[in-house]
Amino acid sequence: MFLAAPFILVQSNLKADARLLQPRNTSASSAPAVGLNTPVTIFGRVAAHGLSCVDQTGAVFSAAGNIHQTFHTLKFRVIGPGVIKVLPVTVLFVGLAAVAAMVLPPFGLFYSELTVLSGGFAAGRTFISFLILAALIAAFCGMLKQLTRILPGARKIERANNAKAWDRRAGDGLLVGGLLVFSVWCPAPLLQLLHQAAGIIGGVP
Repeated sequence: MFLAAPFILVQSNLKADARLLQPRNTSASSAPAVGLNTPVTIFGRVAAHGLSCVDQTGAVFSAAGNIHQTFHTLKFRVIGPGVIKVLPVTVLFVGLAAVAAMVLPPFGLFYSELTVLSGGFAAGRTFISFLILAALIAAFCGMLKQLTRILPGARKIERANNAKAWDRRAGDGLLVGGLLVFSVWCPAPLLQLLHQAAGIIGGVP
């Protein structure tokens, strides 16, 4: 988890930066959550895998693809600041997906990580829980820094582009909308399946 932040900070390519969102929020943070070995922490990770990560990562990659098709590059220095002036709808969706990736409410990853942390503190694993929290904050700062390089602000150089405000944005809307819905509401049968999966991982018969 601590390796994610410096790798995010040194990226110069938008899609390479986006690829770091998936391992940072799934495999990397699953290890300490399962290692804490409490029903609460394991359930927190199962919920994150089951409800959040696919939609969030798909929305980020789709938005990155739209930025690439518009500016014909993925380099941060070439894209420059002020993408919001050219692609406001894309920036809205990538911003929402980034909020989810940065473990902020109201998205499911916030609640899952909060569940992991609360389970760790409740089990007396204070040191490890503080390490997880510090890693989350470091990754949050890295992603925030990279996104503020290109999304807000004024354009420094106006380049020709073929931007279309609503082009292919329906798919992004469905991904982000589904992510938001499952973050605030989980059907009872699905919740039961998540608890059963957490029990299997935790060795509960």
